[in-house]
Amino acid sequence: MQKNAADKIRKHNFVRVVSHNDADGLTSAGIMAQALLRADIPFQLSIAAKLDEAVIEEVNRTISQGDLVIFLRHGQRAAGTYRKVKADVVVLDHHQPVGQSPAKAVVNAHMVGIDGATDISASGTCYLVARKLGTGNIDLAGLAIAGAVGDRQLFRTANAFILEEALKAGVVSVRKGLKIGDGNLVNVLAYSTEPFLDITGYPEKAAEFLNQLEISGNIEDLSESELSKLASAIALKLVRQASPEAIEAVIGEFFLLNRELVHNVYDFISILNTCGKQKVYGLALSLCLKDSGILDEALSLTKEHEKNLALDIRESVEKKSVKGEYLVYKHG
Repeated sequence: MQKNAADKIRKHNFVRVVSHNDADGLTSAGIMAQALLRADIPFQLSIAAKLDEAVIEEVNRTISQGDLVIFLRHGQRAAGTYRKVKADVVVLDHHQPVGQSPAKAVVNAHMVGIDGATDISASGTCYLVARKLGTGNIDLAGLAIAGAVGDRQLFRTANAFILEEALKAGVVSVRKGLKIGDGNLVNVLAYSTEPFLDITGYPEKAAEFLNQLEISGNIEDLSESELSKLASAIALKLVRQASPEAIEAVIGEFFLLNRELVHNVYDFISILNTCGKQKVYGLALSLCLKDSGILDEALSLTKEHEKNLALDIRESVEKKSVKGEYLVYKHG
């Protein structure tokens, strides 16, 4: 499937790319953009939250006879929409296929018995095609790993293959610790919503918590013993308010993206998700294309967004929660 898609892409002098606006969609777009640039294939790229008539009309306005349109992560459930495109279509996706696709080439793990919901993301699918477009594209595996983490996937079967390649090439490495972003400890704990702790939204409580542990500074600078102490203290908090699965989701091994501008995979995903929600797609794509000139702006936007989100959730939990016998829920 991947070779067939790559061969079809190579035959065209211009490619129109449309991808989704979440972290997986944005990393998919980043992978495809870099692969096309390296293959000297001109392209135009758009990001869309969903495929509707307006998106298809825009695509049709911006293509000429003989061009190719590639849809990333938008799902084969949009098969009816693809039929309205006035050009050949290639679909790279990981959602469960529905109906017969009119696309000239489809790459989807479900078609070969791999669960796309858990075992490979759209960015992973794009990476496998990029490998066939150029032998030097293995450095794009970091974006595929980020997309899989952003989609909360498991690293088995197809994802395990991509991860193994990335580790062997030094594109990605593994670090033990907290599965949260780097940065000032007080801010990270006060404004991170995963995990959502009793100190989330309260910088003064986060500072007090850290003072009791006699830990300070930036999380990436902690010694192994300090990191272990912090992880144990957070685990104790989670034991009182969450499930064992929640603890496993926060403490353990995580990935460092050695070839990307932002190394911590959770910081990388946070920036992409923020850019997607704020509809500043250019910032997200520039990050995937390693444009260091946008980094400060992207980080500043993300920190402000995460802070506002944590404070909004905290206020909602305190003022809009309904407590039942076995659960607490909120309407927001």
